[in-house]
Amino acid sequence: MEILMFLKLKLTILNLIKKFFKNITVATDGKDGLDKYNKHYKKNEMNFDIVFTDISMPDMDGHQLIDEIYKLNREQIIVVVSDNQNSNVLIKLIDQGIASFILKPIKNDDFVRVLYKISS
Repeated sequence: MEILMFLKLKLTILNLIKKFFKNITVATDGKDGLDKYNKHYKKNEMNFDIVFTDISMPDMDGHQLIDEIYKLNREQIIVVVSDNQNSNVLIKLIDQGIASFILKPIKNDDFVRVLYKISS
């Protein structure tokens, strides 16, 4: 599986994701992530299997990134990992069509449950 994740998600999350996936591309912010998303498709003629992102990022926030990715691939699986519990933010994410939301700090059981859900 090919994974795109954002550095803002911290090394503890990266280490957790590394337990499940070998091919991980790390982006520093939303613009970098969108650029890597596009380059990955052009090089491999396939999208990432899963995109993990946060909401708050420099240069392009998570909402903007999700919108841009969905313009390219409406079927992309996107998981948002965030400590933001604002109901308006969560409703917007649901309206955008994300696959799942994981609240920080991540609990291993929550992470495994989400992976199971999106891979089923």
